[in-house]
Amino acid sequence: MKKLALLVWVILITPLVIKGQEVIKLTYEEAVEIALENNITLNQNRNQLDVFKVNRTEAQMQFTPSVNGSLAASQAEGRFFDQTKGDIVDQRIRNVNGALTAQLVIFSGFSRIQNMRSANYALDAWRKNIDRTAQDVMVAVAEQYLQTLLDQQLLAIAQENLSAQKALLEQIEEFYAAGTRNIVDKYNQEAQVQNQEVAVIRAENVFENDLALLGETLMLDPGFEIELVQQDSNLEDKVLQDISLEQLYQEALAQRPDLQQLKYQEISNNYAFKAARRNFIPTLAIFGRYASNYSSAIDQITDGTSGEVIKADFQYQFFTLNPNNALGVSLQIPIWNQYRNVRQQVAAKVDYQNSQLEKEGLKRSIYTELQTAYNDYQAAKKNYFASITQVASAEKALQLQRESYEEGLSNLVEVTQANQLYIEAAANQAQATYTLIFQEIILDYFTGTL
Repeated sequence: MKKLALLVWVILITPLVIKGQEVIKLTYEEAVEIALENNITLNQNRNQLDVFKVNRTEAQMQFTPSVNGSLAASQAEGRFFDQTKGDIVDQRIRNVNGALTAQLVIFSGFSRIQNMRSANYALDAWRKNIDRTAQDVMVAVAEQYLQTLLDQQLLAIAQENLSAQKALLEQIEEFYAAGTRNIVDKYNQEAQVQNQEVAVIRAENVFENDLALLGETLMLDPGFEIELVQQDSNLEDKVLQDISLEQLYQEALAQRPDLQQLKYQEISNNYAFKAARRNFIPTLAIFGRYASNYSSAIDQITDGTSGEVIKADFQYQFFTLNPNNALGVSLQIPIWNQYRNVRQQVAAKVDYQNSQLEKEGLKRSIYTELQTAYNDYQAAKKNYFASITQVASAEKALQLQRESYEEGLSNLVEVTQANQLYIEAAANQAQATYTLIFQEIILDYFTGTL
């Protein structure tokens, strides 16, 4: 349903974008949906899933009979003995041979059961791999989307500062015209305005570049003009929630798709190893065969009972005279097959042991990853609250400096310094906000709940 809605959305919006009539407003959730739909690696993994499904079906079909048909035709020319004439003659002989065979394995040391179980768990493991790949895509999109939102907010801060600097310049010019300020303040403020204009241009460039990179990651048409939608993240509610590192670790052990993938792969390899060990056990099967043939060397047949001479055409020979069938039981005992069974068993055992080691290694690395993410998240929370206080203090200081300057109690340098501190505090708050949001996403990613 989500894919259908996304497709309809793209179809409806594309003509408007191409004509330049409307700008795409892209939320974070829509960006993630588009990335999950278009990402090449994720789609390749989805395609590979069909191979695992076919492998499972093949393992299940091993319990059904195998049926094969054969048909061969040949022509020979030369000197042959003609049984009907009792003489050697030069002739052209055409032969047709056909057969239908079927075999059903009754017992093979339970190897088919082990192979079927191995295929089932291999399929489950690959599905978990797709889930983890999807989370990788979500993290990449989140990082770029939040970075672009930060660029957009930093651009807005720079533009707001430019407007404030221009307003201050107009005020200084009025003071200068009234004779209450000297021309140095006017020149200094003009330089501040020019510097801020350059800062706005740089912020615009960074924003546009990151926006284009986001569009490339989402694999959108270059003609699409994207407008990011700022959404309420309810940070104050989220940061008040506290959870211990040990709780996160236990949740990761239960939720991480890559760990579940390795668990399923370990089970799959274990069953494959058991199946390889069954190759040393005899195989019991029943078989049946129906065959017939035709030869142009025989043109007539004399009935042994009635003495009637019958024309031996293709239909008579193939369907009446020559059909034969067989039904039997076969027991195949492996004695020596050039060490092939031993090699398969050793290879399967090594795969099983390596999957165990890989799973245990991932468990250890999960705790380290979570510990780092948890500490970064806690630091981001403290930085976020500190940035709020910093902005409030810097804004109050700037307001007081401007009032003092208007009353002639301070100089322009002090106002400029206070303004710079306020701009830095506002930028730090924006950075702290998006860092905290991203660290929360990273924490969900390492616990496997993203």
